[in-house]
Amino acid sequence: MNPMDSIMGISDTPQASSNPMDSIMGISQAPSDTTVPPTNDNHIGTPYIAQKAQELGLDPQAVLGVAQNEGLGGGVGDNGTSFGPFQLHEGGALPPEIGQQGPQAAQAWAWSREGIDYALGKMAASGAAGLKGMSAVDAIVRNFERPKDPTADLQSGYNAVGSN
Repeated sequence: MNPMDSIMGISDTPQASSNPMDSIMGISQAPSDTTVPPTNDNHIGTPYIAQKAQELGLDPQAVLGVAQNEGLGGGVGDNGTSFGPFQLHEGGALPPEIGQQGPQAAQAWAWSREGIDYALGKMAASGAAGLKGMSAVDAIVRNFERPKDPTADLQSGYNAVGSN
């Protein structure tokens, strides 16, 4: 096992923890086989997101830090038009054929492994692959997310990666 795996909470078995940061980093639960749905108490998708991000050359801390300010809590945003941990938006990063299936289907897809793989692949292709720390956060927010005001997303990501 890669030493970063234990830091990021990537394991074959779930681990119990009372530290709130552990649930954000995915230490408290193992991912399911087909979907990684959110709950109010645990971010079940974070172990899979961290592992897949690492496989794609993305900084897992940067990815999760940005997602923490986006949809990692499980909500649907932008008046019902943004879905999943990365708030894939209709007319933006959400594939049109997914958005046409309705909000419930879009949210389920965005939390599925297919949806997460899609979003992380787009992040990697947008220039975030190979970057670490604040540079990775900046590339994810400015090149993948492209919000009107990136301040909150950048700050959340910067806080997650520290001074890396």
